Amino acid sequence: MEEINNLYQDVQDIESIIFDFNKIKTHITFLENETASLKMKLDPDFKQSLELKIDHLEQEYKKIENEIKRIDLSSKDCYTISEIKALFEILNDKKVIMEKCISFTNSLIYDLSISSETFAKISLKNECKYGTYKY
Repeated sequence: MEEINNLYQDVQDIESIIFDFNKIKTHITFLENETASLKMKLDPDFKQSLELKIDHLEQEYKKIENEIKRIDLSSKDCYTISEIKALFEILNDKKVIMEKCISFTNSLIYDLSISSETFAKISLKNECKYGTYKY
């Protein structure tokens, strides 16, 4: 008798699960239909205006990013060929490019012409005069 009651209980549980499943399935179908109708109702002009605004914001972002790079390159000294290359790629101001190239050339000549003895003397002199100075 107890086994029959257990089987009856299992059948009742399965029936409630099937009922809940069908209820959820019906609700999902309703939501899918509702979503489809909302997509149809969405104004194409509104979509297009949003896309245009997004494109405009992306362009503004790129302009700002390029301006930051330009200012960064304009404000620092160039010590390597890759920095000079980046300078030519981003900057259009010939005066700034010329100043940076001259500065780079001067530092290159200085680096090539200075001997290790002279460097040690200058380094020691600067440490005494200004505290620790790093090149």
